Amino acid sequence: MWIITGAESLKGRLLQKAGRFTLVAQVEEPPNYQYVSVEGSIIETRTPDTERDRKPLARRYFGTELGDLYVSSNAGADLLLFVMRPERWRTVDYRKNLPAS
Repeated sequence: MWIITGAESLKGRLLQKAGRFTLVAQVEEPPNYQYVSVEGSIIETRTPDTERDRKPLARRYFGTELGDLYVSSNAGADLLLFVMRPERWRTVDYRKNLPAS
């Protein structure tokens, strides 16, 4: 698991200091509430590569054209990529408690 953020942003400084992070994804619409969280240590910190790291991530969220525009709009930004080794996973899925349709 990895994330990219500004090296001198509050998040970037806190990640460098803590040496670990947690990610959470959730769906909040009742009755389908569910989440997954993962926590672990940072095992690598490096400058993200534009073609290998930044463009694929931006394209996933914005599509090719807007993703490439987003990446080029902050070219030269002082960014860091933090790689996490997952140590703990937690999940909840209340959909399994719903009656079958």
